[in-house]
Amino acid sequence: MKKKLLLLALAAVMAMLSCYAVFAEEGKPTLFIVGDGVAAAQGADKFPQQGWGEYVADVVTNITVENCAENEENLASYVENGAWQEVLPRVTAGDFVMVAFGADSVDPAKSENYYSAYLLKLAQGIKAAGAQGIFVTPAAVGSTIDANNRLNPLINSVKSVAASFGFTVADLNGRMRENYKDYQGTEKDGKVRTSYDALFLSKSQLSYFEQIGAVSDSAKQAAENKDYIHFSATGAKFAANLVAKELFEKENPFKQYTKDVTDPKQRTVRYDVISKMREGNLNGVFFDGMEYNGLPTQVFAYVGLPEGASAENKVPAMVLTHGAAGHAYKDWVQLWNKKGYAAISFYWREPDAKNDNTMPDGSALQYNPGPRRSDISDTALQGEKEDQFMYHATSDISLSYNLLNAMPEVQKDQIGLTGISWGGIIASRGMGEDTRFQFAMPVYGCGNLPMSTGTIHPTSVWDGKYTFKNTVDANMPVFWINVSNDTFFSLHATTQCALETNSDVLIILGGGHSQQHGSGGTGEIDELFSYADHMLKGGPALPKLSKISLSGRTASFTCEAEAGLEKARLIYNTTGMVYGNGAGSQATTEWTTVDLNPKTGKISVSVPANAKGFYVEVTDKNKNRMTTEYLEFH
Repeated sequence: MKKKLLLLALAAVMAMLSCYAVFAEEGKPTLFIVGDGVAAAQGADKFPQQGWGEYVADVVTNITVENCAENEENLASYVENGAWQEVLPRVTAGDFVMVAFGADSVDPAKSENYYSAYLLKLAQGIKAAGAQGIFVTPAAVGSTIDANNRLNPLINSVKSVAASFGFTVADLNGRMRENYKDYQGTEKDGKVRTSYDALFLSKSQLSYFEQIGAVSDSAKQAAENKDYIHFSATGAKFAANLVAKELFEKENPFKQYTKDVTDPKQRTVRYDVISKMREGNLNGVFFDGMEYNGLPTQVFAYVGLPEGASAENKVPAMVLTHGAAGHAYKDWVQLWNKKGYAAISFYWREPDAKNDNTMPDGSALQYNPGPRRSDISDTALQGEKEDQFMYHATSDISLSYNLLNAMPEVQKDQIGLTGISWGGIIASRGMGEDTRFQFAMPVYGCGNLPMSTGTIHPTSVWDGKYTFKNTVDANMPVFWINVSNDTFFSLHATTQCALETNSDVLIILGGGHSQQHGSGGTGEIDELFSYADHMLKGGPALPKLSKISLSGRTASFTCEAEAGLEKARLIYNTTGMVYGNGAGSQATTEWTTVDLNPKTGKISVSVPANAKGFYVEVTDKNKNRMTTEYLEFH
């Protein structure tokens, strides 16, 4: 009882403070944020209005963050009315204070000297406490050029006071207005173009947030009043990222605590469940993508958990990357859920817009996606890297990893990656961009595409081969899966990928190119789940085959089979790979099989004199297949 009363008393004391850090860690410095309503936390009664200070914790590392910015305060009242006097005694040597006052503190009748007088008092207190100051210029507003210009006296004061004390300046205003100039076109008649509505409490933003939850009356009124001062949650996250970019890109004492938010692997990923797409353990969600043309994006995905998953009963997880003419597949997620995995299937944009705003179940969605896969050749690579399709597609792989890895039900860092068809191309690139995955399983799609004699053989520099060195250096296992008669991706490219990576290979005899990502077809290749079970659950190993060594027409390799071998066979053709006429035409290669005496250890196979191309398949007593790479005689 005494312990309970002590906890209640502590909670009461904390409630009286203007801010406190719930997860303060002993030995780590603290970043205090002082500011007005543009940076302050907002209650549920203002959803989706949010202050950008609430997202600073997402863009820093190894430091405790306390957002002490206050609604209904401005720079003068914060200093004069007691808010600063409440914060200052808790600031100690080695801490940082981020001074972040915005348009709520601007009075057109006041001069730079007025603002400087109060900023000086803040700076003196910070200096006396032995802390470091970070002075942030006020966030730009989204209405008119004149409205932004009214911020100039405060901007100038922030910069001059910070300089006089040797404090760091984060020019949030400059970053935002640079984006206005670069991405919003020519400024005419004092107007800023309205695509930046995405940052503020605009009617279009409220339509987006209505999909997530009830929009507050306060936010609706702000939209009616064209409040282009206070951020939506989207804009607040965007502003926090811009501050992080400022602090990461310049030399300053706080740089060591700042994430590189241009690296998707370092981004904290929050997601919002779409109200009409709640389905128990599986939900349709939006998560934040990387910026496109300088503006925030959202990514649609299905996220699911297996029955029984909890913080006490954690499960491994899979990132699923769909193929061309496809979309995020909830049945694919559910398939992996049934196998005992958390899973996410995100939607990357095809040239066809049919899935942009209408999901497979007919749900109409409003959001701001990234670029489309408008071309598969070098012509798709014009412009800045950050605005290209493959950058966004592979970034979404990393962001999906971060999303799963933060879920309490998921085993930390126990995540695999698989992609089918064009999703295999994306996974082939993504596994080199992000080597945190325990393994990758590209199906059909691969790298080394110029070698492919199938329909798809672009010369794009986004081809996966350009990042294979990273997977090798990270010792990441890769399981390449294809069918012998695949329509689009030939075995030449699959083999070259296998030779360049720490790989296992499965070439399934016959069959065509299936786009069935869920139950049936591609989704039900048993070895996919056996391989994942071995990597993430400690399940039995699949057969392990070495690369082939050729001496004349004798092919030799080693075979390890933990479960014991049941059968083996040589599979060969006499023509090389043969494809039909026309884009996407089915391969018509004819194959001959020869049963072999299965054994482990070194296996030698005599390849018939009329064989042009061949590979060897083994099957263990758990019915798991594995093959060598495909080779041709020349």
